[in-house]
Amino acid sequence: MKQTISGTWVFMLVIFFTLIFAAYIALTINYSKSFKVKNEVLSLIEKNEGFTDNGVKLINNYLTQTGYKTMGACHLQSDTVVYGAKTIDPSVPAASAIEKVNSSKNQYYYCFTKYTNYHSYFKTRAYYKINLFFHFDLPVLGDLYSFDVEGQTSEIDATYDSDNLTDWMK
Repeated sequence: MKQTISGTWVFMLVIFFTLIFAAYIALTINYSKSFKVKNEVLSLIEKNEGFTDNGVKLINNYLTQTGYKTMGACHLQSDTVVYGAKTIDPSVPAASAIEKVNSSKNQYYYCFTKYTNYHSYFKTRAYYKINLFFHFDLPVLGDLYSFDVEGQTSEIDATYDSDNLTDWMK
């Protein structure tokens, strides 16, 4: 009888550590996928030299193809304007897909902020910060943890989205 009980405890320990290892592997894969998506979105912004209509369409198309469906609340800042994507449907024009964030209670697919006039000699330079939202979920346990992935582009000289951003603020 002693051997049966001790064998059961060892078996339970093996199962427990196997589950911990599987959760760690799932978290690592999900986290690495989120950074891959973030880096691709940043490179699309840099290639299009800002959030142009074509850039928003490419970003939304990429997010749709990768199966990105997570929404989250944008972090509002007092000194900057934050924009959020209401939809990631590539057929929707950028002026309808992007809106100025007024409340941190609204849910968006991704959020971005444009930073300008930070350099005294090069006033046309700008960079962007973007937030993407991801959920860590296991098939049996469901949604366990939500996290934001934030990234920043390199400096872009003379961005082409200044007209588009004023249209989105309406």
